[in-house]
Amino acid sequence: MLVNFIFSTAEASPAQEKKVNEIFKKPLIVGASVSGDYQTASPGKRLALRYTRERDIRVIAQNGKPGKEVLKTVSDEHLKDRSAIIGIDLFFWDSFQNSPKESLDAMEKLFTKSKAHSLPLVLGEIPELMPQYQKSGAALNKRMRQLCSVHSLCKILPMGEILTKTLTDGHLMHRGIRYEIEALLPDGLHLATPASEYLADQILKLFEP
Repeated sequence: MLVNFIFSTAEASPAQEKKVNEIFKKPLIVGASVSGDYQTASPGKRLALRYTRERDIRVIAQNGKPGKEVLKTVSDEHLKDRSAIIGIDLFFWDSFQNSPKESLDAMEKLFTKSKAHSLPLVLGEIPELMPQYQKSGAALNKRMRQLCSVHSLCKILPMGEILTKTLTDGHLMHRGIRYEIEALLPDGLHLATPASEYLADQILKLFEP
């Protein structure tokens, strides 16, 4: 039932490589602490650095802030020279709000801007790390899927499935190395380097034909 997240080492075709190069040459990474490189470089930055220089990566992130607040600081000026938008943990803290209305409005505005600028958009599904407190998580994930279904440039990183599979297995296999859960989420919330590298590979797989 769960997606098999095995990293492929197959070489990309020249056309595919060019497409990926274009997507990640000048990304905007937006979100909370994971996007802001807390403890380790974010998955989006790790992936982008395979194709571009750090000075060409723009990061707008605020630790512990819901996406509805972070996105207030993102203007069209921030987007006009970007090649993609990556928001892995953008709406995580919004899931703790009693009402999702303002966050849903912010999400829809982000999709509108992404389409207006023809920018690929990668959003992370909100994982249930503390489900009893994440009252708005289901509504936000549902709307995210709905919006992505009509936005051809939108990709969703299935963080919930990845977390569920890792917890069920008790470990993660990545590039032939076994990682226990403690080595992936040392504080139960933020990523360690192996987890960030793994998610970078999963973002890349979203753009494979």
